[in-house]
Amino acid sequence: MRATLFMIALGAINNNSVIEEVYRRNRQKGKCKMDALGVCMHKILRIVYGMLKNNQPFDPAVDRRNRTRSMHKKNQKNIKNNTLRRYQEHDKHAPVSRRQDKKRKEQENVSRQCYRQARDHSTYSFLN
Repeated sequence: MRATLFMIALGAINNNSVIEEVYRRNRQKGKCKMDALGVCMHKILRIVYGMLKNNQPFDPAVDRRNRTRSMHKKNQKNIKNNTLRRYQEHDKHAPVSRRQDKKRKEQENVSRQCYRQARDHSTYSFLN
């Protein structure tokens, strides 16, 4: 099944504008060729599933409309997530388990190291 889907995706990249766009977009994001091809294989599976489920031929306009809608939902979710509790600062006086306390200290150390590296790099950047 996977080998067949692989060959279909190879052909679709050259002959189908929707799959070609998915491939190009993923390559521009920095994915290697095989990773982008895997995304195209997944896209083809979703297209085939939608065609079978709805008993309709593939319509690229529906695909674009669904993608726009999901991007809008994602943006709304990001706005909402910024107000969630998990993005709030930790209360240093709240009771936590030893394991959680250890994780928080490690995270603080990593953050400090990153800050120091950035600070040191910016201090000497005028020399270059």
